[in-house]
Amino acid sequence: MWAEISLKGGSAVRFVDSHVHLSHYDGPESVAGFARLTDTLLSAVSIDRNTSIETLSMVKRWPHEVLGFVGVHPSEAGRSPGLEWLPAALEESHGLGEVGLDPGYGPGSPVATQDVVFQRQLALVEGSGKPIQVHSRGAVRRSLDAVESFTLGPVLFHWFEGEELLSEVMDRGIFVSLGPALLRSRKLERIARACDRGLLLTETDGPVTYRQLGGAQGPCLVPSVVFRLAEVLGEGFEETRQMVAENAARYLGPKKG
Repeated sequence: MWAEISLKGGSAVRFVDSHVHLSHYDGPESVAGFARLTDTLLSAVSIDRNTSIETLSMVKRWPHEVLGFVGVHPSEAGRSPGLEWLPAALEESHGLGEVGLDPGYGPGSPVATQDVVFQRQLALVEGSGKPIQVHSRGAVRRSLDAVESFTLGPVLFHWFEGEELLSEVMDRGIFVSLGPALLRSRKLERIARACDRGLLLTETDGPVTYRQLGGAQGPCLVPSVVFRLAEVLGEGFEETRQMVAENAARYLGPKKG
């Protein structure tokens, strides 16, 4: 299946940034250029209608390097209750994301509203088999309950920190992605060690910057995440890189177009 998710010229994918906000970059062409040069596949996520449109346009611009996910982020649920645009966007997309729940967003996007928007989006993608990217910060239990209520394709809980519920997440076959914070976080090291290795993915959440890494950000950090993951798991770099690539193949499925 992995050969079906290939880059320009049919070269093998070496690295995967399973969660990056390409539409938030002032110069996304430099990120796409890096991906092309390093055989990195970018799973570009969206947060609302406008960024979903931008993401889909980037897929057309860089079809071999970018997979496009569309949807409404929990921070935008209070401002984007209307989803009449989403079914058509989903038809063009590779998957749904970034969607989910986060009580930290407060009055501007109350959890009750987030929950309604989240479940409406899951209902729209139900039965399609398309992969889904879930934001579950501070709401892993509620997010688990929501995805369990639908018949869905592969699910990813990105930037996963719900250590206490990891076994349930693994039992349900949900993928989790770890980013550059793994280089400094003992908690994420514990999560990585306890994970089913077949459900681990790498991400950067770019253009989020990492102060502990000198403000670095973006897909250029994926090899460092793989290197640290290999150390944590007690495996070689190449074995870990291949493991993540194979996991990504199962999560993402064959690329269309």
